[in-house]
Amino acid sequence: TVGVDVVPDPFTLSSLAYQPLTPGAPAWVEAVTGRAVAPALTVFLRARPAVALGRRRAASLDPELYEADAFQARVARSYARAIARLRAAGQRVEVLDGERPVEDVARRVYSLVSRLTG
Repeated sequence: TVGVDVVPDPFTLSSLAYQPLTPGAPAWVEAVTGRAVAPALTVFLRARPAVALGRRRAASLDPELYEADAFQARVARSYARAIARLRAAGQRVEVLDGERPVEDVARRVYSLVSRLTG
């Protein structure tokens, strides 16, 4: 059996999605993330804003700034723009239905990663 390293990086895509929506320097974040080594594959699990918000609330006892319905809708649109930018830059971004059962999503992610590793 040959081992394979899979390194999850939740920061590049989420930084590109969240920074334009919060105070700060979105251009700086984009410049910094643009210097990072591009992954062979980015997998984004898309879920409706209401579903994503419900999951965040179920997973945390502490409400955060990001847990407002209107803000979650803006985040979803911003992720779509960030994914389009990464794809335009030649990066492979696969968007999966994050509302499917966990087993289905896991199988699909495994399939995508397996194709990379041969």
